[in-house]
Amino acid sequence: MEKLIKIQSELKVPKLHHNSFGNYNYRNAEDILDAVKPLLIRENLLLNITDELVMLGSRFYVKSTVSLIDENNKCIQSTGYAREEETKKGMDSSQITGSCSSYARKYALNGLFLIDDVKDADSSKPEEKMTHTPKQAPTTTDNKPWLNPGTEAYTAAIKWLQTEPSATIAGIEKKYKISKKTMEQLLTDVETTL
Repeated sequence: MEKLIKIQSELKVPKLHHNSFGNYNYRNAEDILDAVKPLLIRENLLLNITDELVMLGSRFYVKSTVSLIDENNKCIQSTGYAREEETKKGMDSSQITGSCSSYARKYALNGLFLIDDVKDADSSKPEEKMTHTPKQAPTTTDNKPWLNPGTEAYTAAIKWLQTEPSATIAGIEKKYKISKKTMEQLLTDVETTL
């Protein structure tokens, strides 16, 4: 879709918020929506976002689907997932779901509009924050194999997430490196093959 390519090339969403506890800047879903609305109007496109709770293994995830629809009803979609914590200090259950929804929407929007997928500090626990500066490339000493669709390991990961009550994405990430795209595909495959 030519209009989407135009938006992807023009859209800029700075990280306007600062987390003083973790000392990092971040953007949220609302920032992305504020920045993209004028471009959607100009290109005569409709953006729709839906959320759905899905159970993967023994955990709930919010699945957010962003749909971009043109005047001919052609649609392009992107999906993002975020796991709900069982408890989070200072939040009731509806606030936990709302926070999780915001994260899932942010990553679905990131995927649709090609907003950088560099790991943001806001997706890390304080002890897992990035330790490199923007001028310095991150290094890894991680020798884990990559998890790729179509492999026996990928099929086993789907089965494990579907059948093992204690299975988590974090458990898979301990054993394999997994790209954002493969993670989204894995979560989709787990859900569709239940």
